[in-house]
Amino acid sequence: MPALKKSKAAKSTKAARPARRRRPLRRWQRLGLSAAAVLLSLSLFATGGYQLWRFGLIQQAVQTVDNAIDARVRAAGLTVQDVLVTGRAQAEADTVLQALSVTRGSSIFAFDPAAARDRLRALDWVRDVRVERRWPDTIVVHLDEHHPMALWQNKGHLVLIDRRGETITRADLGRFAHLPLVIGEDAPAHAGRLLDMLAERPTLFARVEAAVRVGRRRWNVRLKDGIDVNLPEDDPQAAWAKLAELVRDHRILERDVAAIDLRLPDRLVVRMTTEASKRRKQGKDT
Repeated sequence: MPALKKSKAAKSTKAARPARRRRPLRRWQRLGLSAAAVLLSLSLFATGGYQLWRFGLIQQAVQTVDNAIDARVRAAGLTVQDVLVTGRAQAEADTVLQALSVTRGSSIFAFDPAAARDRLRALDWVRDVRVERRWPDTIVVHLDEHHPMALWQNKGHLVLIDRRGETITRADLGRFAHLPLVIGEDAPAHAGRLLDMLAERPTLFARVEAAVRVGRRRWNVRLKDGIDVNLPEDDPQAAWAKLAELVRDHRILERDVAAIDLRLPDRLVVRMTTEASKRRKQGKDT
C-alpha cells in the first residue's frame, strides 16, 4: 500500500508540472525561411517555364496572341496604306523604302519607327531623319540630307563631304566634279570656313579649282588656269580681298603667272611661268 501511494503522488506531481512553451524563432531565422521559400518557388517556376519553353509552348502561345492581335488590327483598318517622304533630293526613293522595311497592308502597330530611323540614318545621303506613325494608316518620314560642298582627296581617295566636313558618299562622284577639291588630312574640318571666305569674292571664286591644306595651319589655292595662290596663316581674308583687287584693277591673272605668294603682308611675290622667265631672260641678254 505505501508503494501505491508513492506512485500516485508521483503522477500527481508530474501532472501539475506546466508544459514547456515553444521558443519563438528569431528574426534572422524567419528571414532565412522566407528566403528559402522564395528560392524554392522560383526554382519550381523556372523549371516549369524551361519545360514550357523547351517544348515550344510559350512560343506557340505568344504567336497565337500576336496572330489574334494582328487579325483584330487588320479588321479595324489600322494597316499601312501610305508612306510620305519629305526632304528627299539625293537619296534614292527605292533605297529609302527598302530601309523603312514596311509593306502596304501590314499592321501599323508592328512598324517600329525607332528601328526604321536607325536604318535610314545609315544611308549615305541621310544626315538625320524623323519617322512617325500617323494614324490610322500612314508612315511619315522627314529627311534631312547632307548638302555637298566639296570633294575631299586624302591618301589617293576621293569622297564627297558637306560643309560640316562629314563624309556623304564615295559613289558616283562624277556628278560633283564641278565642286572644289580640298586636299589634306584635316581639310574637311576647315574647308567650310575657307570656301565661305573665298565665295565673298564671287568672280575670283569662280576660278578656284582646289585648295591644299598646308601644315594644318594655312591654305594654298589652285586656280583653274594652273596658278597657285599661297594664302597666309593670319588674316587670309584680307589677302584674298587684295588679290581680287589686283585681278580687277591690273588683270594680274592674265599674265604669264605660275604662282602668287600672299603670305607677306607688305608685299606681293609673283613667280612667272618657265616660258615667261626664259623669254624675259633672253630679252635681257639681247
